[in-house]
Amino acid sequence: MSNLKVGSATVVINPPLGSSIPGYFEDRLVTGVKHNLLAHALVIEGDQPLAILSLDLIAIPRETVLAMRQAAEQELGLPGERLFVHATHTHTGGPVWGAFGTLGDRQYLDDLVGWSVQALAAAQASAAPAQLGFATTEVPGFAFNRRYWMKDGSLRTNPGIGNPEVVRPAGPVNDQMSLLAFRSASGRLTLVVNYALHLDTVGGTEVCPDYPGYLARALQAELGPNTVVLFLNGPCGDINHLDVLGGPPPTAVAHDLFMEVAREGDTAGRLGGALADAVLRLLPDLQYAATWAVGETHEMLTVSVRQAPPEQLDRARQVRDDPHHGPLTSTDELYDREALLLYEEGRTEAELEIQALRLGPVALVGLPNEVFTELGQEIQTRSPFADTLVVELANGCEGYLPTPRAFAEGGYEIMLARSSKLAPEAGAQVVEKALEVLGELANNE
Repeated sequence: MSNLKVGSATVVINPPLGSSIPGYFEDRLVTGVKHNLLAHALVIEGDQPLAILSLDLIAIPRETVLAMRQAAEQELGLPGERLFVHATHTHTGGPVWGAFGTLGDRQYLDDLVGWSVQALAAAQASAAPAQLGFATTEVPGFAFNRRYWMKDGSLRTNPGIGNPEVVRPAGPVNDQMSLLAFRSASGRLTLVVNYALHLDTVGGTEVCPDYPGYLARALQAELGPNTVVLFLNGPCGDINHLDVLGGPPPTAVAHDLFMEVAREGDTAGRLGGALADAVLRLLPDLQYAATWAVGETHEMLTVSVRQAPPEQLDRARQVRDDPHHGPLTSTDELYDREALLLYEEGRTEAELEIQALRLGPVALVGLPNEVFTELGQEIQTRSPFADTLVVELANGCEGYLPTPRAFAEGGYEIMLARSSKLAPEAGAQVVEKALEVLGELANNE
């Protein structure tokens, strides 16, 4: 398609001091800003405009996505259904999600709608004819499967670096980094980077976009401050940065709440720098096309929500109604409360939007879940496109999407909670729907 214009922009989305930071079992309150959280916007103008938002947040509630789309359509003339909204999944972001010890903040979610429209409007204002280039490479040594088989035959999530009881990882990793580069006539670059790794390398109580922020700053230092970098996280529901089998022993920490792990050194800076180096190695030989196709399609999928057993609900009610019970400290109590809160929502089904975009020879498919790597790899292998980027936590958040096999294996990711509630068959259903949507996109040439 000719005469395509591309624009991009960023807007700061920092929450107020004292806001909850979702991502752990315990609540953390914002004490400062390590690096600004941003809304990154990309707009493609052609016969029908298309846009991508990448937000430095742990997740985006579905109702906020719908509000963003409505506002973009009303204020900017951007068709709402052609807006792809992604949360990078940083664990040092704003108060968007209520789970375990944290609460979402309605005012902050409302502010996000306004900030996102501002970013999209600025992107529209900067739109200019652009060429498109694409390439992939490997960035190994940072991503590790976090589920491990133990000597006693059990499976544990994050069993601890150097744990002598570990036998082997329970799943694969995907070290591929994909790069989409939009180059205007003036030489200005907008880069889209896809890589699969949990954004939990920073910790603490200062907001930070984690390693994608370091990636963007490193690229801007080399390519100019007007370079906009959108990070799209791949399927990493079972992936993190901890090298259980080969890493240095961490500082001693409690393991009852498994997320209490050491975050040694500048992992975010090293990883962001490694990804930036990989991008810079690709750019000189990148082949750009002046004419490239654009497309969008989406479908809704209904999946079942698991229900808590009555005895778990009874335990949770007993603790909740006990005036002498102190703060919840055990994993069992926290999950009992999650199961009760999920039950009180009254949900038996979840509606998942599966959205696919075509950008030149490449397809992007967005899933509203924390997706196990194996499921993402199956989509890539069976996709009708030679290159398919699978993007998790797109257009909403309905919790973990494990493989069906994982429910028999065990581990943290399948424990019933508001953040892990879908039925075991949901993973296979999402894969088939994603392939159906990609097939529709391929047939709409």
